[in-house]
Amino acid sequence: MITRGVSVYAAVSCLVVLCWTPTPAWAGNAFAQQVWSTRPDIVVGGEPGSATALTWLGDVKADASGARIVIRQMGRVTVWDTSNPQEPILEFGRRSDTPPFGSPLRAHPDSAGFWVRYDDGWGRFALDGRLVRSAPNPPDRWQRTAILSDGSFLARERSPSPSREFTWEEGHPGWDIAVAHVRLGEGSWVADTLAMYDSRGQRFAVAVGGSQTFSGQPFADHDMFYLNSRHDAVGFVQRRGRTGEVPVVEIAPGNDTVLDARIPVRPVLLESERAEEAIDDKMRGVERMLRQFTGDTLSTSEVRAIVEGALYIPTHLPLVTAVVPTVSNEVWLRSSEQNDSGAVWYVLDRTDSSAAPRQVLLPDWFRLRDATRDHVWGLHVDARRSGQVQGRRLVRP
Repeated sequence: MITRGVSVYAAVSCLVVLCWTPTPAWAGNAFAQQVWSTRPDIVVGGEPGSATALTWLGDVKADASGARIVIRQMGRVTVWDTSNPQEPILEFGRRSDTPPFGSPLRAHPDSAGFWVRYDDGWGRFALDGRLVRSAPNPPDRWQRTAILSDGSFLARERSPSPSREFTWEEGHPGWDIAVAHVRLGEGSWVADTLAMYDSRGQRFAVAVGGSQTFSGQPFADHDMFYLNSRHDAVGFVQRRGRTGEVPVVEIAPGNDTVLDARIPVRPVLLESERAEEAIDDKMRGVERMLRQFTGDTLSTSEVRAIVEGALYIPTHLPLVTAVVPTVSNEVWLRSSEQNDSGAVWYVLDRTDSSAAPRQVLLPDWFRLRDATRDHVWGLHVDARRSGQVQGRRLVRP
């Protein structure tokens, strides 16, 4: 939409490769089930901001047994024994046997060892820290990579430049982004597309004259995807079009659908006060852009009209706001529901997708990263990512 020399962009999205199965018989009674909770158990690091806090925390992953966890900090990956989490048992940094790789970025443990991703490649390590093999990164056009056990990858195609979106009309092929199985064969890279999804609706975008500003849509309900490398699959979560129901589909290399489920999630109305807060926040961003890049000002009503034209405001909050595939062979989905005891998560068991999902309450501040069958693993950090890793024990209702 073009108005008064101002370009605004607010779009929707849809997944274009999937079909859905009938709703399970348990769906109608799902909201009445009892809710699980958690309690503190294992802690690595001090309280956020304290002298003993871990700095620049980014991730934590567990092995299937829960005996080891892998913690990622900036430029550092450490392995810990959960029975005695006082000091790491292994550390990966700029190692002498991996000079081409640079700094470690993240790690994935399994029963036999660890894959560690570095700036410029991957290293496969045994449980004692020995380098077993290495693998190069896929070409730059592929992002959000996850390595599989055979050294091939699941990856998402690079997103288009946000500024190009102002010239695209509805249905432009640039919106469609591929998720593929990428592998190196006989000196060249081969990519087999597993799915295409429409990427519209993620960004709030405004252009005034030659200046542009981009940020996230606060109520975006576009399709989400995740890379479930532990089970060699890419997952999709459809958040729009089915009030109270979220389809979850996983596709494996070879285009085999390995998971096809529908999760009943209680819809939450978007209150007018919350919408007004979002409008005010985006108005401040547009006004900053005008002052910084053009030196111009517009009236409050003009800025509000620009923001309302670019801001996506649905009637309901997104049904799901986060998705985490876990080593427990589950998919955890955070809903927009709030409980006095914390955020409501729905847990889909991949071994029995027809079973009713569990509901688990986690503290609002807890950043879930992984789960075993008896613990959830996540971060308690401040705005500077200083804090601790927590393993919270799951408690039955």
